[in-house]
Amino acid sequence: MLPRLIPEVTGISELMFGKNRNTTSDAASEAWHELRDAATDRAKDLGDEARRRTLLAWDAMAGRPAPKRTWPMVRAGIIGVLVGWGASEFYRRRRTQVNDAVANFGNELREAKHNVDERLAKAKATPGSPIEKAKAAVSTSGNTNSTPQA
Repeated sequence: MLPRLIPEVTGISELMFGKNRNTTSDAASEAWHELRDAATDRAKDLGDEARRRTLLAWDAMAGRPAPKRTWPMVRAGIIGVLVGWGASEFYRRRRTQVNDAVANFGNELREAKHNVDERLAKAKATPGSPIEKAKAAVSTSGNTNSTPQA
């Protein structure tokens, strides 16, 4: 078999999935399809840009002003102010309930951390295989014996 004169155009996916190139025509065909797809995508982008510019020119010839791009930002700012005001009113009216909920959540987090710390200490103190250590960590009793109880 003759050595290949043109290096193969292969990506990492072809190497990973075992796709082999037998001829250079396969590589040329793939390159052609990639070029065609890229040209099609570029043509669509240019068509969208041309359509946008045509509509702007048509509006300018009709005497209509160009659309202002500041209104979406103004709307977003107004919505942000309204959401912030609503949140502050909610907190102001329900301050004690919100503070209690935050305190309870903090206590639950501390308790969960304490439970995790206890389980890790129990697993580290248990001799044996990792399976036995895991069983000891999740068991609720103080017994670290790995034999099942009836």
